[in-house]
Amino acid sequence: MAAALKEAGHSEPEFHVKTAGHFRVILRQGPAVKVRLQQMGLNSRQLQLVAYVREHGRITNRAYRELTGLSDEAAHKEIAGLLDLGLLEQVGKGRSTAYILKKRVGD
Repeated sequence: MAAALKEAGHSEPEFHVKTAGHFRVILRQGPAVKVRLQQMGLNSRQLQLVAYVREHGRITNRAYRELTGLSDEAAHKEIAGLLDLGLLEQVGKGRSTAYILKKRVGD
């Protein structure tokens, strides 16, 4: 797996042991994925959002605002753009709304 990722231009996976029998694998965004996302029209903040969600599994509007310094309305518009592109999926409603990756980024 590591060799295939490296051959495709991605970084090698990072393995972190959490507890006995459990571990976490982190797959960093490779340059080919970043180029593809830029070609889709994502700005640097949206690229940052995708990287955040890949690492943390989800993001809220509030977390995105804290990450980027955007207003609530601007953050909502940028997240809506990612929803429209089919990159994000909304989970929860109201104050518990969060966003996860809808499909593998780079497909």
